[in-house]
Parts: sequence; structure tokens; C-alpha cells
Amino acid sequence: MLVTFYVGLITNIGFYAFLIPGFIAFVYFMMTKYVFVDENLRGFTALARSVHLTHGYWWVVFGRMMAFWVLMLAAVIVPIIGMSVLPEQSVQFLILEVVGLVVVGLWFFSSMVVLFRSLQSVNTVEAFKAHGYTRLIFWLRAIIIAIVVGLIALSVGLFSLTGSMIHSGMQNDGGLRDSYEMGLPSVPVR
Repeated sequence: MLVTFYVGLITNIGFYAFLIPGFIAFVYFMMTKYVFVDENLRGFTALARSVHLTHGYWWVVFGRMMAFWVLMLAAVIVPIIGMSVLPEQSVQFLILEVVGLVVVGLWFFSSMVVLFRSLQSVNTVEAFKAHGYTRLIFWLRAIIIAIVVGLIALSVGLFSLTGSMIHSGMQNDGGLRDSYEMGLPSVPVR
């Protein structure tokens, strides 16, 4: 799915650049997969619809995510502490961890579906289509293109830097071989 690629790319770049833009992008694009499945919107239109849904309700979506992360952390940490305190009952704690993760995962999925439905009732598809969001779709495309071009330029730059480092290392290896023996043009070393 191209939509998942877009969301992952924007969110990961946001997390790598700074932590806060990653959280902001993650929350705004949280509803993209629900939009993709339920409203049958594709690509940048699905991303723009997700932003439209979460606009004005960012803290609600963020609160649900934080509750999920805290519950997941508790579902993992509590059994680990139990296993370290009572190692003879580690199988029971492992079962508790698996059950806890399944229950928290099901709670999160169902609460996100309920949140999606309530956001849909407030921010309807008709309002989204009437507004157009063509400017948002344009900027989403521009951001994706800029990120891809930047990653390609970074890759080419790193490749050429690595190649020049190898080339200079072959020429300047303590004087054991000169460039004439290696078939390279003679370049004075400073």
C-alpha cells in the first residue's frame, strides 16, 4: 500500500529530524488506514482526509495513543518484574504478558474504530470534498518528493564520498605503491 509508505516516510523523517514533528505527523496520519479501508480514498487524498479528520481533535487522538502506550508498557513490564521476583512462576507471567498484550491490542483497535466513527460524524466526507483540500494535497506531494530527492542526493553524496575516500586511500598508502603502478593518473598528494 502506497499510503502506508507515505505515512511511514513522513513520520520517520519527522522522528529522525526531531521527536516532536514525528509525534505531530503520527497523530495527524493516524486515521489514514481507516480512511483507506472505509472511505476507499487512496494516496495523498487519504492522507489529506486523515488530517481533515484529526484537525481540531489532535489531543483526543494523542490521548488515545498515549493511553495505549502506557497500557502496552504495563503489559510488558509487570510480567517482567514478576519473572525477576518469582522466577519459578515465569511461565505464568509469560502467559499473563501474552494475554495482556492481546487484550490491550484489541482495546486499542476497537477504541480507534470508535474514535474514527465519531470523527467521521463530525468531519463528514461531504465537507472534505466541498473544501477540496487541494493545497494540502499539493504540499503533501511536495514534501514526499522533497524527501525522496533529498534521500537520493544523500545516497549519491555518501557513495561519491566513500569512493573518493577509497581512491585517496589507494594513492596514499605509505608510499609502497605509486599511482603509476596502479594504473591511476598521477595526482600530487599534499
